[in-house]
Amino acid sequence: MSNTVQNLTVLYIKDSSASDILSEYLSSRFINLIVVDKFDDIFDSYIQNSPDIIISNIIEPVDDLIEILSTIKSFSINSKIIILTDDNLVGNNTLIKLLNLGVDRYIDQDIDIDEIKNSIDLIASKIVYNLKMLEKEQLLFETLNLVYDFVILTDMNDILYVNTPFLNFLNLSSLEELNIKFPLLDGVILSYDGIEYNSKLFTDMINKVSTIDADSRKIIIKMQHIDDKDSCHLLFDVKVKTVGSNRFSAIIFTNINKSIDKINYYEEIINYDDLTKIYNRKKLNFDLKNSIHQASFELKKLSLIIFDIDDLKQVNDSHGHLAGDTVLKDIAKLVAGLIRSTDNLYRYGGDEFVIIMQGCDIDNAYRTAERLRVAIANHKFDQMDKITSTFGTAEFLNNDNIESFIKRADDALYKGKSNGKNCVT
Repeated sequence: MSNTVQNLTVLYIKDSSASDILSEYLSSRFINLIVVDKFDDIFDSYIQNSPDIIISNIIEPVDDLIEILSTIKSFSINSKIIILTDDNLVGNNTLIKLLNLGVDRYIDQDIDIDEIKNSIDLIASKIVYNLKMLEKEQLLFETLNLVYDFVILTDMNDILYVNTPFLNFLNLSSLEELNIKFPLLDGVILSYDGIEYNSKLFTDMINKVSTIDADSRKIIIKMQHIDDKDSCHLLFDVKVKTVGSNRFSAIIFTNINKSIDKINYYEEIINYDDLTKIYNRKKLNFDLKNSIHQASFELKKLSLIIFDIDDLKQVNDSHGHLAGDTVLKDIAKLVAGLIRSTDNLYRYGGDEFVIIMQGCDIDNAYRTAERLRVAIANHKFDQMDKITSTFGTAEFLNNDNIESFIKRADDALYKGKSNGKNCVT
């Protein structure tokens, strides 16, 4: 519940000779009013009630009053102190002591009572406003502690706030511990935008990220465990927003590793064959289109190998489809391990495979196909006879498109089938 003026706690240190008009007003204005008129009761009442406002007449001995108020000030800077002055009791020395005490308001008690009331109301209203702002600030920080993102607030010289998820990530218990162990995130951030990070680059990093708008920068974060012996590297999308009339910067780190995992997961579903775990036909069409475009404009060689497994139907009929699936997986694994890193292997459909060979002419494609044919023929498959395969090769021509390029290689494959299989054409 938001604080209101009437809910404030007020400690009134009353001189026995003071007018009852102010007491009556304070009683009507504040629900939680504590009135004391003895020195011995002042400090105990303060400790028991933690007042928001202390209103005091000048009571004798003045030095003792000042000492008590000074002690209260040392306990709390939040309690506001109003002194009702009396020219007969306040000399220059006493006034200087009161000024040094840091009293919030001096009010001449001989002035009109309405002016005294207005002054008290003004201070009370400011207290309520500050309390409301504090409540909002606390709610904001509590909310920031609920989010998964890491949030820090900085004035560019120091880190002023860090939310709990970030502290937990670093196995730390407080902002003070963060600033001691990792000043300006030195030892936490490894790099930003490919630049090796240290605390001297803190301002540079913030300025660089803040100018990018919608684009994201991936920053590698190093998580320090309690024993400082183990760590893991994670990628974060980083955004910077200026707040507080541009005097502060809020830095928000969003963990994108789960997003990357999702992207990889969906990419695997879209682009990979379920059985053999190599690229599928959809991926072949996409890559071949790009390869033809590159070969056409950069005048680079491009070749295609298509092969299938000879008589796989007999394997399925004799040993079952699970055995046939095992042959497909074994051949995919075997061939993938024998081609260049720049070559890509795809399952075209059924028992047919395709290899895209960038920067490769027909002669080198033929030699590669022959080497693969021999490797498959010599491979020992579990619980079955020798497995062979037939290959067709083609080199890209300037008037080729995807369909004509694949057809020429496919025609070569079926020509090899007609010539007795287990060969390269």
